[in-house]
Amino acid sequence: MGAHGAPPAGGDGVLAFLAGDGCPGLDGPAAARRLAGLLSFPTVATGAYGSGDWGAFEEQRAYLRSHYPRVFSAATETLVEGAAGGGPQALLLELPGRDPGLDPVMLMAHQDVVPCVPGTEDHWTHGPFSGTADGTWVWGRGAIDMKVQLAGILEALELVLAEGRPLRRGVVVACGHDEECLQEGARALARTLGSRGVRPVLLVDEGDYLVHDLAGLGGDGHWMGVAVAEKGYADLWLSAASAGGHSSNPVGGTSLGRLCRAVSRILDAVGEPRLTGPVAAMFRELAPRISRGPVADLLQGDPGRVDACATELATLLARDPETYPLVCTTAAPTMMEGGASVPNVMPQDMGAAVNFRLLPGETLEGLVSAVRELVADLGVEVALMGGSNPPSAVSRWDGWGMERLRQAAAPLFTEPDGTPVPLVPTLAVGASDARMYEGVCDQCLRFSAFVVDAGESSRGVHGTDERVLERSFTQGVAFLRRLVEACCLH
Repeated sequence: MGAHGAPPAGGDGVLAFLAGDGCPGLDGPAAARRLAGLLSFPTVATGAYGSGDWGAFEEQRAYLRSHYPRVFSAATETLVEGAAGGGPQALLLELPGRDPGLDPVMLMAHQDVVPCVPGTEDHWTHGPFSGTADGTWVWGRGAIDMKVQLAGILEALELVLAEGRPLRRGVVVACGHDEECLQEGARALARTLGSRGVRPVLLVDEGDYLVHDLAGLGGDGHWMGVAVAEKGYADLWLSAASAGGHSSNPVGGTSLGRLCRAVSRILDAVGEPRLTGPVAAMFRELAPRISRGPVADLLQGDPGRVDACATELATLLARDPETYPLVCTTAAPTMMEGGASVPNVMPQDMGAAVNFRLLPGETLEGLVSAVRELVADLGVEVALMGGSNPPSAVSRWDGWGMERLRQAAAPLFTEPDGTPVPLVPTLAVGASDARMYEGVCDQCLRFSAFVVDAGESSRGVHGTDERVLERSFTQGVAFLRRLVEACCLH
């Protein structure tokens, strides 16, 4: 079924969906060079320890100040320190509006990137931190995830400010520094906004960067996702201990054997498929356009049948690798530690990590309790690891914020016949900083206008040869400019 199928890979497939001429008033090649310069800073926040080359972050912010002077002159800049230390690295920019009665709009990016896998540096066409713009592509770590959005936000605001029209509604730009590991920067920024009484009316964070092909579901045309919620993230550490001994007498089993049985039980016990609110909303919007195949047979083009057939639809979606994570809490064993140093000695202390992605409506406490009960007879201990978060709240998908996104996107992302590609509510299966702001914002939406092909997304995000089309970058700037105009000038 492939609900998340995108245009054919090959680099330029997304060009078919980019209407117009990029971004009027923007020097595209110059903007691409500014983005390339931003990609040259190795702002890697490493692992779960909150460490990094903080000097690179400071140099990057100096680069931003020098290349986007209107924004930094108009904004109040605050640097905030996260709980993990490293000094004040999270960046907050507040551009005031002339109507103090209007809550601001918040645009988000993160300053950090994942590291390049050691030993793969020579596999890149251009070095991961070379900062290369070749006239077609901009290359480097962060070109998709997500310095492209950081640069795009600032480019769009520079254009709006250059026109001299005052903002009626304020704009907040929030940029954490450790989204790829601890997310302490976003937590600290949210606390700062809360202490100042700032409650954005709308928050826009990163989405999935794709134009999805409806053919995989048995329909015609395409759609773009706006995630109105994201799944929870939990790492459980399983530990088993034994006295060890010679492997010729493994009576009672080994710690490794018990640990493996525990992991196997967990994988066998993953919950039944379930249709959550965001995914139900997604299929209510798509149902009239799905005309063939098993989903069409079930829904018969009627949005009302989505709720009536929720169990059957969830079961159907769970059979497809592309839609499976939308309807299931998932479990993936990712790490194992321990073991004997030679094969004829039984191991003593063993441990393993299992990563879970929880559907909305589930809790961390419920997960830990269920897993402990599942493995209780095996002598395996279960502990919740740091960095775990419950599923996010579900934002409204029929409110002011979604309408502004659709208004900004409609003339820019179109089918070949000029019909706008619809923006559809969905569920994010990965994690973002957006969830950290639920205490100060009721509409947290995740959407990326810097679109890439499925092949670029699967290979380049966190992989080798991360890159973005210059044309896609300028189109994303045009979207953000239109969004700011729709939200803050009228």
